[in-house]
Amino acid sequence: MFNKTLRVLIQTILLQLLFFTVTAQTNAQAQAPFHLGKFVIPTNPIEISRNVRQGIYFDAAGRRSAILGIEEGRFEAWVYPLKLFHDCRLMVSIEGGDANIDLSAYAKRITATPESVNMP
Repeated sequence: MFNKTLRVLIQTILLQLLFFTVTAQTNAQAQAPFHLGKFVIPTNPIEISRNVRQGIYFDAAGRRSAILGIEEGRFEAWVYPLKLFHDCRLMVSIEGGDANIDLSAYAKRITATPESVNMP
């Protein structure tokens, strides 16, 4: 009886601590704007690179997940058996701007390596 009560008390304290930690982090993130800094993608000697072609199918599939799409920019993602999103496009909005910028118009080359697919 005592062990069960102690276990429930410890679980309650840990859940409250987790809740307050997540709440504090969410409040801190809401106050500061998010800035994604540059990061270096390491080069790999095993790669295939070519110009982007409109209307050509591409995929990047693993054992339990996949990204499927068309090189002009529309794609969908799966983590089997769930479809995460469908007909997705990457767009950027600039603060103070009127319209969103579709990033698919700026892709010129596609580079595939064993660990990634990049459109630099």
